[in-house]
Amino acid sequence: MALFLACELATFALLARQGMHELGRSAQGWSLPQWLALLGIAALCGWLTWHWHALWCGAACTYDGLAQGRDRTGRPGILVGLPDGRRAVARVESSWELGELALVLALEPVTGHPPRVLVVSRVLVDTGALRALRRTLRVAQRDCQATGEAS
Repeated sequence: MALFLACELATFALLARQGMHELGRSAQGWSLPQWLALLGIAALCGWLTWHWHALWCGAACTYDGLAQGRDRTGRPGILVGLPDGRRAVARVESSWELGELALVLALEPVTGHPPRVLVVSRVLVDTGALRALRRTLRVAQRDCQATGEAS
């Protein structure tokens, strides 16, 4: 398996080298949109390189369950497991369902430094815990809508 993966990596490296060689030869006749696309890709690569550590740490954070209580707006608190083993508490600002794959949470820190966005995958989280989180989010959304309509 390791030999197969090494061969694949070598093949990709040779293809990338050939592609860069061809790109260098054909770049003289490029139009403005082609140059802008290349600059956009280079800027995206630079941004990813600059923010790689924060993205990696955010991807390494895990959902550790519900925190006790809610804030005055009714948003539930969740426990976030940080990569170094510490825990942080965050409030859920909003959430998006990605079907059966995952639940994406936009977080607001309460304690610690959790990531701004947390992806809760059903592969990594117990089904009961994920069901409890979804139920809590639905109740909080209903409560917020009822409070918003009353005022």
